[in-house]
Amino acid sequence: MKGLKLVAIYLLILFGTTPSWGQTDSISTLQDNPLRVKADSLFKALNYNKAISLYQELLKQFPRDAEIKYQLGKCYLFGTRNMIPAIQYLKEASLAEIETKVYFYLAEALRYSYQFEDAIDYYRRYVVSGGSPDMNLDEIEKLVTLCENGNFLTKYIYTPTVYDNEISSTQNFLNYYIPLLERGSFVPIPENLRTSTDKQKEYKAKMFYPNELKPGDYIYYTSYGKSTSWGTDIFRIQLLENGKWSKPENLGDVINSSLDEEYPFIMPDGLTLYFASKGHYGMGGYDIYKSIYNPESKQWSTPENLGFPINSPFDDFLFIITANDTLACFTSNRNHISDTLSVILLKNEPNPTRRTPKEYTELIQISKLKPNVERVEKQTTPKKGKDKPQNQKKTTISHKPASFNSVENDPEYSRALAKGFAAQKLADSLKIKLEELRSRFDYVTTAEQRIRLEKKVTKVEDDMLAAQKEADLQFALASKIEQEYLTGKRKPNNSSNVSFVADNPDFIYQAQFASTVFRSDEIKKLADAEKLRSAIKKLREQAIDKRNNYNKCLVVNNGNNTACNAIYQQYILTAKSYSSLFEKYFSKKYKIYSDCIEVARIKSGNTDSEVRAIIRKAQNNFRTADVIINNISAEGKSESIFEASLLRDLGLFQLDLAYAKIWRLKLMEQKMLSNVLKLENEIFGHTSYNPVVTKENNKEENIETPTSPNTPQLTKEEKQVLITPIISIIDEVPADFGITDEKVYTDENPIPINQPLPNGVIYRIQIGAFSKPQNPTFFKGMVPVFGIQTGKIIRYYIGNLTRYKDAENALSQIKQKGFKDAFIVAWYNGTRVTTQRAQQLEGKVFSTNNIENGENRLYIVEVGRYEKPLSQNEINTIRNLSQGKELSRKTDTNGHLIYFIGNFDNIEEATRVKDNLIASGLLKAVVVDITQ
Repeated sequence: MKGLKLVAIYLLILFGTTPSWGQTDSISTLQDNPLRVKADSLFKALNYNKAISLYQELLKQFPRDAEIKYQLGKCYLFGTRNMIPAIQYLKEASLAEIETKVYFYLAEALRYSYQFEDAIDYYRRYVVSGGSPDMNLDEIEKLVTLCENGNFLTKYIYTPTVYDNEISSTQNFLNYYIPLLERGSFVPIPENLRTSTDKQKEYKAKMFYPNELKPGDYIYYTSYGKSTSWGTDIFRIQLLENGKWSKPENLGDVINSSLDEEYPFIMPDGLTLYFASKGHYGMGGYDIYKSIYNPESKQWSTPENLGFPINSPFDDFLFIITANDTLACFTSNRNHISDTLSVILLKNEPNPTRRTPKEYTELIQISKLKPNVERVEKQTTPKKGKDKPQNQKKTTISHKPASFNSVENDPEYSRALAKGFAAQKLADSLKIKLEELRSRFDYVTTAEQRIRLEKKVTKVEDDMLAAQKEADLQFALASKIEQEYLTGKRKPNNSSNVSFVADNPDFIYQAQFASTVFRSDEIKKLADAEKLRSAIKKLREQAIDKRNNYNKCLVVNNGNNTACNAIYQQYILTAKSYSSLFEKYFSKKYKIYSDCIEVARIKSGNTDSEVRAIIRKAQNNFRTADVIINNISAEGKSESIFEASLLRDLGLFQLDLAYAKIWRLKLMEQKMLSNVLKLENEIFGHTSYNPVVTKENNKEENIETPTSPNTPQLTKEEKQVLITPIISIIDEVPADFGITDEKVYTDENPIPINQPLPNGVIYRIQIGAFSKPQNPTFFKGMVPVFGIQTGKIIRYYIGNLTRYKDAENALSQIKQKGFKDAFIVAWYNGTRVTTQRAQQLEGKVFSTNNIENGENRLYIVEVGRYEKPLSQNEINTIRNLSQGKELSRKTDTNGHLIYFIGNFDNIEEATRVKDNLIASGLLKAVVVDITQ
């Protein structure tokens, strides 16, 4: 608001007067004009395209009429994607005496045309001029934020390789995705996943449903949930061992914003999620984001905006990457209005080389994402005995042979620039986030809020500085390489793209052409890795032999594991040795190989479709290995790791083969092909290698041979049969604690009263004491519920938990349901005990050594000692600041009342509560170590 006021004063001075030459033509003449009446009628009916021609005719008759220009500008803004005339007419109209909202519409047109700075100026001018009653000032501030975001997101740009851009309707655009999705399809969300809110809003979304599912797999979908307050959110369900699905799980605040999220698409690794959102850091409309799930911390990473030109100020959504990781596809309405969309197919470029744009017109041109790769048509080889056509021209893609005669073609230079731009983009986005976080300090009301905010600010600040440091280092490296070329210290390689038939190295890094693709430090790493190759080969062959022996033993003994246990143990021991050594080899070689393979192919001018097929196979094997590792379990762990290692080994052999074919290392190609075939047979029992048929070896057959690789294109499936899958959600009531929509307690199954407690430590959360039985709906779906009746009073409890930490988590959820005075109660073998004693009985061992080492300590926060009981307001304040911990009271030897909170497992958490109490006026609060 402070910045807004300063801008307001500035703009008031700058734009305080209106020029007299902007006055309109005769208004009375226009009011009765039938053409004007018809144009206005079309405008009110939202038929903007038809209205445009009438307003233009009127403008010829009344060229100075600002009102006509205003209407014409709005028609272009609302009815087209052509912002140039919209800006022209709205600017001219804004110079006359016309309604203030002209500034708002002009700002919108400028934002849509990537002129973000100018758009901010006109948004501010709109506010300074008084705005309008139908628009909240907060909404303008949000639009200004979108413009600021847009400035950063378009600071560094690249021109993507666009293969196809097809126009479709909102009803049929998914048909273009069908040929691209090998592992599943988009289907309607089943009715039992649609909530009452979804049905009330008539919300019917689609979700991606895999062809093959196994227990543990998730399906992601969108829903309003139980309320429209936060728009549509992303949920997921998990397939269980019994064939049913888990209860829907909201992905949480990291993924779901206060606005709509749509079209989630999970990658085959089960961890990488692409989705569209209106509420995260973006430049307007739906932007596309990427987030990665960490199975260890069970947290999603902060969503990363895919940036320009994937995202625009319009709606961009449903981003997918094809199975071989080479193509990406998404949908946008940036080029169309109404119910028309563009489905765009482009090259998947995770780390493209970026540059700074020259002007906004360049952004507009790139954002259209027109195909920029020449399409290649197939030609048919003539049949035997027929004359060949004369002067037949071949349609080919011009590929420049590998040339390294300038700094731009130096691979180390290109990588340094790419990494520098990527790091700079990250630093810039974190800077915006940092400024936004710092602005929140004005609204902090408690010490706890301030501490949490300070931690967030520190984390983002550290990340921003690290990203900026990385960007500076990479740009410095690029500058150094430029200087080395200028001074002659680094010599360009002027050799042409020749055949390396005579080049017969033992390893790829020794090839003549390797130095043009791999950096010197990468070659050294590859050399170190290859020293392990012979030992890996020996261990792999031994492990495979022992596995085969074990399988033979099982066959002979009719599957009796006991009879084959000794052979199995030998197999596992050897497999572990192989997997352990291979992991070291893989960590040195994989990243270098995968980063450089496309560089090698493009620099060499290689257009062989067989090479691309080999690379895809390698990527599929790496991806399958990742899936095995990510879903590993304790049972059969060593075997799973061995299988994943074999797949990765095969993938590296396939990349070796691809490099050999790219650089025409004929002898090495044969050797690597032999390795691939042998290992494929060991893993799969067969080989997937099929040599490509060429003209030379198939002269007499009528075959269809492309003159060069076909450019990827979108194909539309005209008829898509959308089969809604049957999803059976688990209906079990949690035995410990949970929240369910099911009606658990009825007249036939009432809430149990005075039910015997199980042995051991049991924690429950006491909701309250009542003189009359409570209706089950009172507990808002929380289960299990128990009652203990003493006289006429019934105390109700929720949960049946055996760990204090779980009880704390349950207490937090119960308080969120509105039971603010709930607290934890503990029993041991049916006898009521303090929660401190219950925690000790859970199995905590408090040896003297552990206490001296600072381990296994327990802390409480003593609020203070008082002569009189605290007021209810003070108790409420303490409970609000206690982070779900129990508030207790006892009397000391002097008759004073001691209030304390706890227990705490670490002093940091206890200290934080103590600081919050002091900040709230409870100055006697101290932390006490109760293990002393």
